[in-house]
Amino acid sequence: MQSNRELTRRSRMKIQQPMKYLSNQIERLKKENIQVSANMWVTTEMYLNVESENVILRLKTAQHMFLYCPCFDSLWSLARSWFVTSTTDMSHLHEHAT
Repeated sequence: MQSNRELTRRSRMKIQQPMKYLSNQIERLKKENIQVSANMWVTTEMYLNVESENVILRLKTAQHMFLYCPCFDSLWSLARSWFVTSTTDMSHLHEHAT
């Protein structure tokens, strides 16, 4: 017959095995979480860079369309007529836009 001590030791080992497994799982998941967080930050930074580049391209496109598209030429003529007293030379507007 097994002694009380032996039975107690086996019982503790049975309890400790799942606890050790769970502890290992916790450590593995913590490391995985750190990696996922790092990837998320890198992805977010890349997204923000692309988004800022898109904003710049949209502004340049709108500027180009407004300044150089024939459709807006009549608007420029109208704007010039409104600002006849302006000291701004419209011929230099192209230089400021580029």
